[in-house]
Amino acid sequence: MSRQEWTATALVAFALAICGCTTSQPRWGAIDGAPPVSLPPPRAQGDRPDAPSVARSQKPEADGLKTPETPPLPMAPPADLVTGTPAARVGATVNNEVILREEVIAAAGPQLMACRELPEPECSQRQAEIWNLALGQLVEREVVLQDAFTRLTKGSKSQVAKFKEEAAEEFNKTTLRAWMKRADVKSEDDLREFLTKNQGLSLDMQRRQWERNFMMTEYLRNRIHPFIDQVGPQQILEYYDKHPEEFERADAVQWQDLFVLADEKFPTRADAHRLAEQLAQRARGGEDFAKLAEKYDNGDSSFRKGDGIGVKHGEIKPAEAENVLFQLKDGETAVVELEKGFHVVRVVKRDYAGQTPFDEKTQKQIKEKLTNETTQVEMKRIVNKLKRDAVIVYTKGEN
Repeated sequence: MSRQEWTATALVAFALAICGCTTSQPRWGAIDGAPPVSLPPPRAQGDRPDAPSVARSQKPEADGLKTPETPPLPMAPPADLVTGTPAARVGATVNNEVILREEVIAAAGPQLMACRELPEPECSQRQAEIWNLALGQLVEREVVLQDAFTRLTKGSKSQVAKFKEEAAEEFNKTTLRAWMKRADVKSEDDLREFLTKNQGLSLDMQRRQWERNFMMTEYLRNRIHPFIDQVGPQQILEYYDKHPEEFERADAVQWQDLFVLADEKFPTRADAHRLAEQLAQRARGGEDFAKLAEKYDNGDSSFRKGDGIGVKHGEIKPAEAENVLFQLKDGETAVVELEKGFHVVRVVKRDYAGQTPFDEKTQKQIKEKLTNETTQVEMKRIVNKLKRDAVIVYTKGEN
């Protein structure tokens, strides 16, 4: 798995492992489709609104995997969010390291602002949820980065600097250029001005969010890599044997279709049938079925590039073609007669009911599943432990 693929997987896995759910990511608005700079999707709102506002070193859970509860935070984002001039106030501290409320706005600002469309008190309640979740995620990221910097410093202080330089270079190479292209600007200064004027965003803060997310996932990737390597052939085979229900497949067929209408353009019905048989023979000879459908189809399959409708029993249309299709093998072609004309059908791939074979494709799917599960479990274990060992103080703000 490449670093880019792992990083993308890690962000999703981190969210699922820590949160147990997903929600919509903040969007970029004017730069639609730009890479998100927010944290992974936040978890659901905590179940203990009466928990203390100061979370100190917690007792270890029995299995070390229990999802930490979301601490109580202000019931509304600061009033300066509404005015569009967020002040740099403290949202929380992690081992005396400050997380500013400005960072929370940078991570979840678009979601917070979107809540304005909701009526009160729903708007304030939803903003409070988003605010609490985003701040909780920033705390989780902070404990990971503090651990990373501590470990790197033990080797050499220069390693931390190199780590930060790598994150900055990656941002410039993969993300800054993409944002400039989507904003249709020529320089970083132009992008900074664009974001400030059109979206009320600070490029420097967005860069910080992206780079810190990158460092978090890179560090976790290195911490978890040994566990991922443990997913080998034996584990894959054991999973296959113990979960047969996951590898059951139904009778199915992927097929192509074109329809020859037996109308007045043919002297007789037999002439229409003859054309259908000729087209079937041409398909058997290797001609592109989609192109044949585009030229000769009198139905609607030409709009689907020759694809047939339905894949399982009871789904095939026309129904008269079902029995024929399930008797054919891959690549075989037949003509099905109907009252109004003739369907030329070709089987692309036939799947037979039963258990999916333990082939290379199945093994790859199992490996990906086990790798993702291992990633989630190990990320949750690491982050939970770091949070238990940290001194975390959440600052109650003004509504």
